Amino acid sequence: MHIDINLNSTVQLYIMKIKTFFIHFILVFITIPSIFAQVDYSDNWEDFFSYNNVKKFFIDNNKIYAVCDNAIFIYDEISDTYQKKSSVQGLSGETTSSFLYSNTTK
Repeated sequence: MHIDINLNSTVQLYIMKIKTFFIHFILVFITIPSIFAQVDYSDNWEDFFSYNNVKKFFIDNNKIYAVCDNAIFIYDEISDTYQKKSSVQGLSGETTSSFLYSNTTK
């Protein structure tokens, strides 16, 4: 009988160690993803809109401003560079139909 009691307590100790291990295991896998979930990846976003349909354009000081269905392009003829403004850069997600340009505020 004495052997059964020691065996029983050994089994209980083993089960408690397994429970503790699984609790720690679960806690680690719950907390680690929440740490990485707070990273801001919005600077890496890209847009995949169609830029084929230019509705309007405007030329000012060697820059060409073009309005497409869902974005605005700004092409600089001197530096041969372009910028695109879409919903990723702050435009609304609605269809773009026009834009307002001012020489003083640009």
